[in-house]
Amino acid sequence: HHPEASPSLVTGVQNLLSCMINPNGMDQLDGSIMGTSVFESGIVERLDNLFTQDATYLADSACMMANANMLDNLMAGGLTENLVNLEVENCLLSAMSNNPNDLELATACAMTIGRLKGGSGAGG
Repeated sequence: HHPEASPSLVTGVQNLLSCMINPNGMDQLDGSIMGTSVFESGIVERLDNLFTQDATYLADSACMMANANMLDNLMAGGLTENLVNLEVENCLLSAMSNNPNDLELATACAMTIGRLKGGSGAGG
């Protein structure tokens, strides 16, 4: 079984998206607009589906670190609710269970999940 795209390519795509939407380098409003554009393009949902369907990506810690980073950047752009609705935390939890010895990844995923839970309007 060959994955749809190599994990390193998918990692690169996520890093690119993070660079595009990272509000640190630009006006917060621009980051928000860019984040919304990225989200509405459907790429985030496609990546999430890809990870859910193929554990090759979940087991690749660099790919999952890039995923957590990209989600953090999207939340910084104001898209927390969209990500909660997409149920991206399932992917983060799977990433943690697929890399049980990777403390750095576990920490990154846990922090991202914390931001997802803290930032959504609906309590839980």
